[in-house]
Amino acid sequence: MKVIVAETGQVFDSNSLFAKTLDPKDLNELAGEIAHRIQTREMDQILLTKNGIQLKLDTSSNKSYIQQYFEQEDSVVVFNRRLLQNPFTFQPLTIPQPTKSLVEFNQILSLKDIKSMIDQQQPHLTRRLDQIHKTILKTSLYRQELIEKYIEEIHAQSIALHAALDNLESHIVIRTAHQTIDKFDRIAQREFSKHGITLASIDLDIQFLRQVELHPSLMQQQPYLTLDCYVPMDTLQEEKNLLLKTYDDLVNATLGQKNKMTHLIQQTSHMNMNRTTSEIVMDRVTKLQQEICSQWIPTLCSLKPLEQVDLLYDHEDLIYRAEMSIVDEKKMALVGFFKCMQAISQVEESVSRIYPTLAELEKRIKVFRSDLESGKGSMAKKVITGSITVGIMEKG
Repeated sequence: MKVIVAETGQVFDSNSLFAKTLDPKDLNELAGEIAHRIQTREMDQILLTKNGIQLKLDTSSNKSYIQQYFEQEDSVVVFNRRLLQNPFTFQPLTIPQPTKSLVEFNQILSLKDIKSMIDQQQPHLTRRLDQIHKTILKTSLYRQELIEKYIEEIHAQSIALHAALDNLESHIVIRTAHQTIDKFDRIAQREFSKHGITLASIDLDIQFLRQVELHPSLMQQQPYLTLDCYVPMDTLQEEKNLLLKTYDDLVNATLGQKNKMTHLIQQTSHMNMNRTTSEIVMDRVTKLQQEICSQWIPTLCSLKPLEQVDLLYDHEDLIYRAEMSIVDEKKMALVGFFKCMQAISQVEESVSRIYPTLAELEKRIKVFRSDLESGKGSMAKKVITGSITVGIMEKG
């Protein structure tokens, strides 16, 4: 089993018991091995399969699932939780710039120009050319090893990126948040429908207060008074306006949370473009690797020493330029990886803030309902009910 370090693309073989048993209870041993190899504490590790399933150290991981879909040959991707929570603090590894080619081509040409003047079989010159030959050959092989290492890391980081995106898409937190908001919105809309009816009835009550005249027996020698004369109508109107504003605020806040969740889902979907970008990068570096592999070190037996060095230089220069291209690709892949990790971190942080916001909105809606039913919104109705009660008593 291989372990992929997401932030660097480093890959190493696991010798842990979990690699042999695939039993969740042995995950702690794998986590301990990872902590020792890359100095990331067990509590800071997030372990994912290549298809984004999280392996949890609390043994809640599904054993049957792991043993059914996970094989010893599969890889485990390890993310640093602290970097995911605050990826802006992470400084990606500095990738060394390839050293310049060993021999400038112009120097080779100048040597060619005077080769007729030199006895190429001269012992000390032959030894010198042999040293150059070996140095160029050694450097070419070293560059090829670096290229293979960088390509392996780019590929490993691409696997880590896909795992993170798969995990985000199937993340129970996001699905649950979406379902929670949908449920909350349905309940809130029913409440708002009732509230709208109640608010409209307040206007009818105010109109009723202004139109209904009191019975002469209740007017205490004041002729033709209407009910609104006994109510602070300015205060009543202000309170109605405040209720309307609160209603609008609650409706807009609920819509805002729904729109926010829609945006987060769209953002999650949009991040899938990183898959395509990652695949394009892998296609480029794989093609480049194939081109390098097709460029065998030329046969030198039939060539004179100086011609051998000239030809080897051409080969070393080709590998050098390939290394430059691979290093550029790795740098771009690192930047893309951390931008994606930052976006994932922001999405998950936004989702975590939804629940307390919904809880606060629910409280405000309950308070608003109380105000409508028995508080400020019921004042006009209470006056009407009171006047009718008094009228009945007087009549009796």
